[in-house]
Amino acid sequence: MQEAPRKFDFPACRTYKRQIDLIMTVPGICDRMTTIRIILKIGVDMKRFESSMHLCSWEGLTPQNNESDGKKKTTQIGKAGQYLKPLLIECSIRAVNPRSQKHPEVSAKYRSCKKGVEPKK
Repeated sequence: MQEAPRKFDFPACRTYKRQIDLIMTVPGICDRMTTIRIILKIGVDMKRFESSMHLCSWEGLTPQNNESDGKKKTTQIGKAGQYLKPLLIECSIRAVNPRSQKHPEVSAKYRSCKKGVEPKK
């Protein structure tokens, strides 16, 4: 009888083990599948992005800057990144969960930033 393969034992997992382990150290990212999805979307070669802001802008995580004749039209976050953005939102919600004591410093920072801001609908 053949032994069942281990969960997420893909060749890519072995190839990018160092990167997967590094991404899993980020608060809120706690499973390999989330890490694999992030790597599939942005890749492992960060040389194509001049800075972290370029990566965020490429993924649509920064506010738009539509300005004409000195009037700002919108500052909403763009519609790009429809795949990675929801994944990162779930990771951030998991990181600031008050019931989880894994990263109390992240939860404390979230609570201090949250004061005076309208809660998520």
